[in-house]
Amino acid sequence: MLSYEKAGDFSFLEEESEDDFNPDTGEVMLGDIIISVDKVLEQAQSYGHSPKREFAFLIVHSMLHLFGYDHIDPKDAAIMEPKQKQILEEMHIVRMDVFYEKEMENDRRCLCDCHFIRRMQK
Repeated sequence: MLSYEKAGDFSFLEEESEDDFNPDTGEVMLGDIIISVDKVLEQAQSYGHSPKREFAFLIVHSMLHLFGYDHIDPKDAAIMEPKQKQILEEMHIVRMDVFYEKEMENDRRCLCDCHFIRRMQK
């Protein structure tokens, strides 16, 4: 699994081992994203939005983690969360601002279990 000095900075890839690349395509292997459909449906209902929005959120959130972003530290969250919101807005997948702050607080708890999966890969 790749590790980053700075989130979103891929300049170090030239120095990485061959294990970080797909031998057939030469593409960088960032990691896996595993999303539970049951969890998507549960969280969509809990947060009051569509399964499509929850699924999109979890994919964007997970991709940002694979790119080296995090949200445990408030300083890191201040970088990751606006990127996450921007990507979803550009996809026209938004939620009402009234609920956004509550959602960000819950996201910090990382209900998608991405930290557990990333720790397992290390």
